[in-house]
Amino acid sequence: MRDDPVIIHFPAEPVAFKRTGSHGSQRFTPKKQAEFKRQFGLLAKAAMHGRGMLARPVEINMRFVYVPPKSWPGWKQVEANWKQSAPDLDNLVKSVLDAMSGIVFVDDAQVVSMTAQKYYGPAPLVVVTVAPLNEMAAKGLAIGDKQS
Repeated sequence: MRDDPVIIHFPAEPVAFKRTGSHGSQRFTPKKQAEFKRQFGLLAKAAMHGRGMLARPVEINMRFVYVPPKSWPGWKQVEANWKQSAPDLDNLVKSVLDAMSGIVFVDDAQVVSMTAQKYYGPAPLVVVTVAPLNEMAAKGLAIGDKQS
């Protein structure tokens, strides 16, 4: 069983999860979201380097990088840090978790610890690190919680 983390670099603008749309009784996933999921899934599979899906608790770190709008003045583009506008961070996280489920891990219910950030940078990018957790880590946390 390998304990090294899975690291996925996706050099494209992040795409947030949107609820499935419908035309009458037919339901559909927005094209941009479906394409993001497909492409991210391919990179996730490659990042697994042939190993099987993680079947134990995992910790995830997600970074979503956006390019500042060209309409902003140059000084504002240079000083831009945290992206405080849409899309919502939780929808970005959901999109990535859906893309990795069944490829990196069996089910996103295995995610027991997570950090996520969205900010501005020189190029659009999504970076995800998935680290399997062992039982000792969980026991250490439980012991620490009791002593607090």
